[in-house]
Amino acid sequence: MILQEAQIKAQQVIIFITLALVVVLAVGVTVQTLRLSTALAKAETIETKYRSEKATAETQYQAALDKAKGLEKAWSQRLIEAEKHANEQKQIALAWRNRANAANYSLSATLDQAKTSLPIATKQANIEYANALSDVFRECSSRYSDLAAKADGHAIDAEKVSGAWPAD
Repeated sequence: MILQEAQIKAQQVIIFITLALVVVLAVGVTVQTLRLSTALAKAETIETKYRSEKATAETQYQAALDKAKGLEKAWSQRLIEAEKHANEQKQIALAWRNRANAANYSLSATLDQAKTSLPIATKQANIEYANALSDVFRECSSRYSDLAAKADGHAIDAEKVSGAWPAD
């Protein structure tokens, strides 16, 4: 009987120790599960934040890209317009140069004719002719001075625009 009681006590101790181990294991598993759940929740929060920031960055990138394309298109259009205007101005300058060459040729022809007719012309005719040539020379000098002033102003404006033009 003592042996049986000792066996029963031993079995009770083993059962108690087993139950204690099961309780400790259950508590450990529960703690680990809670820790894992917390870690997973943090990971999901970080992933959500990452995706949100990535989407924001992609949106900002696309907006900047669209803005850059718009600026490029505007600058391209301005360049085309500037080239068109420059070509028009070149045509106008060429027309003026042709007119000036024609006037220069006409004046040269008149002077060549004067060389031959001066010796046989009257004194009064030579004086009138010299006065007319003086007037023409004065007008030419005045226009040349005006043209030089305009050219200087243009050069100054071109340098100003060139200096103010964006480098990017």
